[in-house]
Amino acid sequence: MVRVDDHAFGSTASPEIRQADRDLVELDRTLGAFDGAELVGMSGIYSLAMSVPGRTVPVAGITGVGVLPTHRRRGILTRLMRGMLDELASRTHPGHDEAVAALFASEPAIYPRFGFGAASRAVSLTLPRDAHALADAPADPSVRLRLVDPALAAARQLETVMERVAHRRPGVYARDDRWLARALVEAPERRGQASALRQVAADRNGQVVGFARYRTEVEWNDAGPHGVVRVSELVGADPAVEATLWRYVLDLDLTVSVEAASRPIDDPLLEWLRDPRRAVPRVRDGLYVRLVDLPRALAERGFADEVEVVLEVTDRLLPSNAGRWRVRTTATGARCEPTNAPAELSLDIATLGAIHLGRASLTRMAAAGRVVEHRDGAVAAVSRAWVGEQEPWCPWVF
Repeated sequence: MVRVDDHAFGSTASPEIRQADRDLVELDRTLGAFDGAELVGMSGIYSLAMSVPGRTVPVAGITGVGVLPTHRRRGILTRLMRGMLDELASRTHPGHDEAVAALFASEPAIYPRFGFGAASRAVSLTLPRDAHALADAPADPSVRLRLVDPALAAARQLETVMERVAHRRPGVYARDDRWLARALVEAPERRGQASALRQVAADRNGQVVGFARYRTEVEWNDAGPHGVVRVSELVGADPAVEATLWRYVLDLDLTVSVEAASRPIDDPLLEWLRDPRRAVPRVRDGLYVRLVDLPRALAERGFADEVEVVLEVTDRLLPSNAGRWRVRTTATGARCEPTNAPAELSLDIATLGAIHLGRASLTRMAAAGRVVEHRDGAVAAVSRAWVGEQEPWCPWVF
């Protein structure tokens, strides 16, 4: 498996990362493609608990889909993907019953043809060091910061903050000790020339309310120190806590810039910056979502508005999702029943996946030609119902 992964993704992971991966892999949910006795391709599933609008549900996290370069262009990846989707749809794994699958795409062009839609985005920022970079950001003098050794016990305590964030931010999955241990691994490919992982906790009235994880890479030139702060995680229970943590990383000694990767697209930091142009924001696709069982997937998420609409859905891989569905949405879920009534909207399963976490406005999808409206006002009504209060965000690649 290591050999296939290394060749397929063009890298060589360190023993530290490999050990963490071994602790996470679910062999009973891993598929292999063989040429005789040789493993030439593979794919796997993580059993995740992920937030969707209104609640947390089981999600099949598809990972490690790769084929040896000697066996490309033979349909192996297609057979692996079809095999996983068929198993998910038929519920053949005892104890696993997910209506939704999700993945991070190494190449975005691959996965829409398997019914996955881009359901979240992320923004990366490079900020110049500036103690006064934030304008009108909230402050709370009761918040106190303390340095914490990046050990598993401390990480477990800090993770309670992320659990609170997940209740209001779709796309966040729960991390148990195995996932936390992987986040803390001191591997050469993570560290490079930077420091060991640093961890700072934010406390208020004796309770942990936020944290940041970062590394510092200090260089020296003729003008003096020229260091970079690389923020891997920063989260607070409320805006005042997050602003306090950002002020901290934006004013560390011997540094000239801060790099923050994979931030939510609606991060309040972008509103607080006095000069957002200097942040050099770079937006990219994030999590891709695929509805495996359409009626159950819609029943499992909440909606911002009540609407009744007839959807005509195409799904060439899972025919049980295809056809016309009468959908009635509420704040706690949706009823979805087959119908022969005339369609009011036509769309494919990948488009439904793209809007499932509340990211994409169906109005924008329609403008891009992804939706056909058969009844005036249907697109606007579905957009209001599906879009969430916060942009979805999955901060950790799996």
